[in-house]
Amino acid sequence: MSRPRMPHYVGAIALVRRDAAEPGDRDVADPALRSEWLSVWNSAQGVLTLPQAEKLEGESYRDALVREVAWAAGLDGGKDYLVSHAPRAHLQFADQCEGPTEGDITIVQFYLCELFRRGRAKLEERLASEPGAVRWLTAGDLEAGEADGKPIASAQLALMKRADLIPPREG
Repeated sequence: MSRPRMPHYVGAIALVRRDAAEPGDRDVADPALRSEWLSVWNSAQGVLTLPQAEKLEGESYRDALVREVAWAAGLDGGKDYLVSHAPRAHLQFADQCEGPTEGDITIVQFYLCELFRRGRAKLEERLASEPGAVRWLTAGDLEAGEADGKPIASAQLALMKRADLIPPREG
């Protein structure tokens, strides 16, 4: 009897966005360069990660992410933020490796997450009271794979690049 192949990863990643430039700021004309993305410090792995959730049985990708953003960022779903109803991107591919995991499948969906005023205020309070617990990443940070000397999760970056979600830097 052959062993069923289990997925390598099935889940979702939140693209929690804020506009870093003031409206009308002439120094930042490109909207892609105005955005910053929320990351959370993962002390166990020693990396910055975007909020990410593995999908549990019977749970939608979106529901998994609503749960995880609330836990990772210390926010209340529906009161502090809104996760888009449809994913921004969906990736599904097989990793080619040897042994019992040959042909493992990775399935990941990326959702935009918009903060309400209350959520932005909570995050600003957390930034002040717990320096390093959460931080905002620029497109340049994502492209470089680090922010202020702290690495960004390489697996997430690889998935974001594969989905063409890392905005290009000028220059």
